Amino acid sequence: MSFLKDYGRYGTAGIELVVWVSLGLYGGRWLDRRLDSHGWPVIAGFFFGVFAGFYSLWKTGRAMQRELEREEKREKDGRP
Repeated sequence: MSFLKDYGRYGTAGIELVVWVSLGLYGGRWLDRRLDSHGWPVIAGFFFGVFAGFYSLWKTGRAMQRELEREEKREKDGRP
């Protein structure tokens, strides 16, 4: 059961990246139409989405690393 729980928690990291980039891009497009500007909000929104997506991915990776280190320590100490 723990395997499925971990898969659900960390298997969504790629989906989060796509969602953040999409939100940034569509938010930039909305702002571009609203301000009647010449494309800079789309570019800014896209880069915001990329930054937010990779930040989320980085946080998930760090959490995975901490959990792996805890499990290795438990195995080393002989605890289940």
